[in-house]
Amino acid sequence: MKKALIIGADSTGLTAAYELLTKGKGIEVILFEESNDFGGISKTVEYKGNRMDMGGLCMPCSLNNIRKIYRGVIPEKLLHLGEAACQGSVHHGSH
Repeated sequence: MKKALIIGADSTGLTAAYELLTKGKGIEVILFEESNDFGGISKTVEYKGNRMDMGGLCMPCSLNNIRKIYRGVIPEKLLHLGEAACQGSVHHGSH
């Protein structure tokens, strides 16, 4: 069996692992991450009892191949909200 070694569990490393696991035939995927958290700079952290999003706010949602992956793992409602945020059109309340 072939092995794929992926260094870093950021969005790129996680995407590579996902692609190999879903489309690769007979490939063992081993993902290395230095920290205790996945996501690289794009993650939610807890600090003094508060949860905060770190890193970039928008994923490259305009790329069709990325959108296909997102649609397979993210509920449609959340995906729509994320795309609206990237376009600056999320409105809160009754405005």
